[in-house]
Amino acid sequence: MFEGILSDSKNTASWQDDEDGQWAQTDDAQRLDDREREFHSREGERKAKEKKARDDEYRAQRRGRRRDSEDSDRGRRRQDDSEEEEFRQRSDDEEQHAKKGRRGRGRDRRPTKEEEEDMDGRMDARRRLEDEEEEGERALEERIRKEEEEIKAAEERRGAQRDLDRERERKQRAEKRRDQEESMLNERKARIAKQQEDDTARKEEAAQAAKEAQWSEAEARRNQQHTKRMGRLAELDQKFKIEDEHRYAVMTLKGHEGWVTGLAFSGERLVTCSTDKTVRVWDVDKQRVKKTMTGHTSRINAIAADNRNILSGSQDGNINVWDVRTGEISDTEPTEDGVAISSLSLGTVPKHAMIGRADGEIRLLDLRSPITVVRTFFGHSGPITCLDFNNDMMASSSVDGTAKVWDFGTGTAIHTLKGHFLDVTSVVLCEDKVVTGSMDETIRYWDLASGKCRQKMMFNLGMVSSLALDGPELVAGSLCNRINVYDSTTGEQRYCLGGKDGHEKSVRGVTVKNGQVYSCSNDMTAKVWTLLD
Repeated sequence: MFEGILSDSKNTASWQDDEDGQWAQTDDAQRLDDREREFHSREGERKAKEKKARDDEYRAQRRGRRRDSEDSDRGRRRQDDSEEEEFRQRSDDEEQHAKKGRRGRGRDRRPTKEEEEDMDGRMDARRRLEDEEEEGERALEERIRKEEEEIKAAEERRGAQRDLDRERERKQRAEKRRDQEESMLNERKARIAKQQEDDTARKEEAAQAAKEAQWSEAEARRNQQHTKRMGRLAELDQKFKIEDEHRYAVMTLKGHEGWVTGLAFSGERLVTCSTDKTVRVWDVDKQRVKKTMTGHTSRINAIAADNRNILSGSQDGNINVWDVRTGEISDTEPTEDGVAISSLSLGTVPKHAMIGRADGEIRLLDLRSPITVVRTFFGHSGPITCLDFNNDMMASSSVDGTAKVWDFGTGTAIHTLKGHFLDVTSVVLCEDKVVTGSMDETIRYWDLASGKCRQKMMFNLGMVSSLALDGPELVAGSLCNRINVYDSTTGEQRYCLGGKDGHEKSVRGVTVKNGQVYSCSNDMTAKVWTLLD
């Protein structure tokens, strides 16, 4: 730009040699000088600002990026500072020299061609120096970037190494912990094995002792019952006809006009139900009916009793609760769907009863007025034939060929007893076993803990219809009109109750009371059997 202004000034009409200093005093020269000074002033200020900004940025980068390596780079920074100071001094000298040249031009003398060339050379040198500075700054930035990358990579390598070390230490600790746990587990297993061996030995000893005690108790009960029977032999011989070489005596209770479908005891009172829709209370010694209770509108299928109440369930699904003292109905559970009641049980839980229905459903009833259904049990696929329960468990049998053991608390089946191939007609729940009878002519003993069959007894030519357990004796009734009495421990048959004074049709139910066997049958009678030895 300075060269263009100088060329324009030389082409003006007023241009002349300024050997006498006349040019410097003209107005055009003054204006040109002012414009030149303003231009150089602006350019100087701009470049000074740019240089200051670059210097400040450079210092900031040096301070921020090289803070961690100040000790190692202190010599290099001093060298850079000296180069920077030298460059700044040289720049200031050139600027002062340029100003002196501008002040002298046109007033003292006109710059010569050599001075102009020298000034152009210095300007070119300054530009080259600035370019070199920029290139150096870029190289410095590149070097700093590479150093930062190297530092970052080194930090990443150190972090990875730390992670590896931590992982190795964690694995070592985990392996050590596993070894300790394995050692402790082995010790615990050894202790448990020894404890189990000791427990097994103690259980075997206790089981053997209990079995011996049970055998002794059973033998004592048999002896006691034998003594009682022999004591009553004279009296019975006068009242009843003795059969089977005087091994048992029998008497018959007549009064129902239909099949006698069930019997139970309310205290010392014998109670029976029948298809004639009545419930009867008997005076056994006098062989006559004390009380007849009516109220059902269809045949009665099942009966259960305690000291105060009698429960009866009928074919139409209704359940009546009878007061023993008055013979009146004290409460009723009417049917809701017409499904027949097939089984009833009062068990050992007071004021509660279990009912079995023809659709396979079992219900727990609270007998406190009004009667309410507490829980329903589902699982059988056929009519329920028999129920027995205590405070913890319930046993059920069904025509689906199975028996089940239920948990009272959860209402779920603990065991499904499979082994019979025909209808399971009866079930008895004991302390450590379950006894079932079936139409396949067998009686089975099941382990209550495992649900496995432990013993099997045959009822030859007799489909088992009912069971009753009385201490050492198991009584079984059958559809072939006979009643067998077995030793409950050994399974040996001791009595066969039948003959010409026995039942003429199928036995529907049996029970035991005070050493005597009671049975009911489709021949519309109930019988009392007294075993004599």
